[in-house]
Amino acid sequence: MVDGDFEEVVGFCCFGPEARVKGQREEEGTLDIGGGVRPDLLSSGIGTEVFANVLEFAKQRFGCERFRTAVAAFNERSTRLCLSAGFEVVRTFDGPGREFREMVRPADVTMP
Repeated sequence: MVDGDFEEVVGFCCFGPEARVKGQREEEGTLDIGGGVRPDLLSSGIGTEVFANVLEFAKQRFGCERFRTAVAAFNERSTRLCLSAGFEVVRTFDGPGREFREMVRPADVTMP
């Protein structure tokens, strides 16, 4: 992600195996999505603004049936972002060094 005004990197996203957390397995028809925002820009609204675009891009590019992400259990900010985008927590699991929440949503859902 690049801020158009300053052409600076403000965050990143990744898809597929690169987005999968140890403890998750590939699932047919499901696209794993990961990402983050530069720490000094947290709570600035960038994540919320860009997340819908990331999901729309992923839907068009990969043609998947559903999206999945894994959020560290302590990361309430990211959990709230995913819940507001229509994701649901389906399980918790032990990942690298901490507990994670696995969250899914159908790819054809429009963000509120």
